[in-house]
Amino acid sequence: MNKKTLYLISFIILTLPSIFATLFPVISPIISLIKGLVSLLLIIQYGYLFYKKRVRFNNFLKSFIIYSVYIFVITCCRGIFPFVFLKTYCINIGGIILIELLLYEKSKDLFYLIYKYNGIIILINLLLIAVDTLILNKLIIKNFSEYLLGSDNRFILYFIMQITLTLYLFNKREIKKYLIFWYVIGLITLLFVWSAAALVVFFLMLVFHMALFYHKKRINIYLLLMIVLILSISIVFFNIQNLFSFIIVDILHKSLSLSYRTNIWAYANHYIFLSPISFAFGYGFQDLSKVIKIMVTNKYGTKFFLTPIHMHNLIENLLYDGGIIGLLLYSKIFHAIIKKSKNSKFISTFQFNSISLIISALFILMIFDVFEYYPIYYMILSLLFNYYKKNLLRGEKSEKNKNFYYNSNI
Repeated sequence: MNKKTLYLISFIILTLPSIFATLFPVISPIISLIKGLVSLLLIIQYGYLFYKKRVRFNNFLKSFIIYSVYIFVITCCRGIFPFVFLKTYCINIGGIILIELLLYEKSKDLFYLIYKYNGIIILINLLLIAVDTLILNKLIIKNFSEYLLGSDNRFILYFIMQITLTLYLFNKREIKKYLIFWYVIGLITLLFVWSAAALVVFFLMLVFHMALFYHKKRINIYLLLMIVLILSISIVFFNIQNLFSFIIVDILHKSLSLSYRTNIWAYANHYIFLSPISFAFGYGFQDLSKVIKIMVTNKYGTKFFLTPIHMHNLIENLLYDGGIIGLLLYSKIFHAIIKKSKNSKFISTFQFNSISLIISALFILMIFDVFEYYPIYYMILSLLFNYYKKNLLRGEKSEKNKNFYYNSNI
């Protein structure tokens, strides 16, 4: 078995849909163990290349490692056994390293295989949902169809990965038809099952991505992210969504608590601002579902406990885990992506705007969700940072571009 086959299998394992762990909880620890072992092997492989001076840490990887080390220290200082942290972040770093190793191989064919695999998963997801909804009337495979890629924001992560890979593999002349195809698939999927955040992000991506083909100037990405940041703060800290109850309640048929997220945010705010120390350093990384119980009441008057695994908002999650210092360190990860994209002479206006659009879409999603437990999220970020390397990819059957020199610190 050659390295490229191993990398493909590694991608499949690290992005394995959550259906298996959901339907078969008994094998969930086994799946986590396999992902951890795969990640460890990838890290060792990258370490060997680093030792041989064939690769170097880029600014994205450096920023992520610095943030990870900081959260590890805070977790230990808070007296929390760091098993959950080590398991989660080992897998996340493994995902980032996998993208680095894939680009080191400079194989366009390998990226095509990953593109096809991810696309097949999206199409199978749609097929299952369609059969379940139209033929079986949600009587037999409801759980399977809804949890393969999820009927919520998890599906959009796989969709964004497919859009990112499309940008890698095709030039501007070819790319439009492939983008249209995947946007149509995404639209059909969301007609069957959707979440409000996923629907908003999808339509924003669809409209703006098509408009980018005719937009000749670079988008001000910092302005976009500032708008999203203000929106996030307004929702989390000032409940601005209450001003749009006619849309949220009457049209989208959602509650103003945003599926009890406001209860979670109120809990987080209490502990974040409990003392200057908690605001500065946070509480460390842990499985929150085992330590947090929030009493809520549903629309029928029934009381029950919420046990969230995270804070369902990126800012809240970063402040709770690592305080304001953790938030600032994490922001360096996105700053590294944007800076590399802006300064690279290998990235066109359309490509830069596409990267800006994807980053903005992820930020909007993370107003309502957190993807710390999904390595595919960090793979997307790594692909965005390394987008300038797409010109180094070559087909296996072609001699063209074989003299390109690969340097991971360009």
